Amino acid sequence: MGTIGVGEIEGLVALLIAAAVVAVVARWIHLPYTLALLLLGLGLGAVPAFSAPTLNSEIILLLFLPPLLFEAAFVLDLGLLWRVRTGVFAFAVPGVLLAMVVGYVLVSNTVTQRKADAAAASAEAAKLEAQASQDTGYTDFAAVAATRTQSVAAVANGRFDVAVAAIGTTDIRKKTVDFSDGYIAGYLSVITADDNIKTEADLVGKRLGVVQGTLQEIFATKNFTKTDLVKFPDNNAAISALNNGTIDAHFFDYEAAKQQAERYKTLRIAINVPSFDAPAGFVVKKGNDSFREALNKGLHEAMQDGTWKRLHEKWFPGTPMPDQYLPKS
Repeated sequence: MGTIGVGEIEGLVALLIAAAVVAVVARWIHLPYTLALLLLGLGLGAVPAFSAPTLNSEIILLLFLPPLLFEAAFVLDLGLLWRVRTGVFAFAVPGVLLAMVVGYVLVSNTVTQRKADAAAASAEAAKLEAQASQDTGYTDFAAVAATRTQSVAAVANGRFDVAVAAIGTTDIRKKTVDFSDGYIAGYLSVITADDNIKTEADLVGKRLGVVQGTLQEIFATKNFTKTDLVKFPDNNAAISALNNGTIDAHFFDYEAAKQQAERYKTLRIAINVPSFDAPAGFVVKKGNDSFREALNKGLHEAMQDGTWKRLHEKWFPGTPMPDQYLPKS
């Protein structure tokens, strides 16, 4: 289940208390409870200093929906329900059936589109294999659609000799496989709409979004000790919170940050931080030291003669390059 940061909990409790007070006042002045809640929300939204907690669908379904349904059932007017039984039946049975049919059509179209996307992905994989052979001179490539976890497992059980998918070198993964030296140090980026955020020092006292369980969360917890970290289940939820002003900035990887900055013109990348805590390396089977050393030798030669720089500029145009991976004069 997704969670919210500690700072969000106080805001959530405050909203629940406010809703309870509004319920009492609404009954006292004979105002519909739902209308009173709407007015409360509009009022809070008009207060610049108010920062609403960020909720996800799981919290809403588990925390808010049950009491709302219970309250609606508890105050249900059975006489009124009987009088409008025809309309209720129409929505409850034919309406549901119609929604099922429409949903089926939409899902079918989605599945068809995904099959087309899969075919396009297969064609793209073939192009990548050909391009990889051209760039490296090595011909025995297999472009496989797999998660990083699946790739690591495939190397560990001997299915593949090496996995190359920007797989970060972590202590957990090193328990089952070995890694070459790093060849990509991911840039961690802060994206914001606040023009006053320009350096890491400007994050002091700010609300910074991070996705739970990521390198960015680990880095921010360790290095941004005076920043209020707000945890999200995914980047989409964080960007939504950033756009509505719930947080001041979001911290994630450079490529994703660049895409969001292009999508939302009010956002910009304010800070780029190179992280060598978990650089991407080639994954090899444990004990295959000669192969790992050969990979390291080839990596360092490619960095020194400028091959790494050329490939990086080709595939990641405009992305910052760490000095450690560039040719030494």
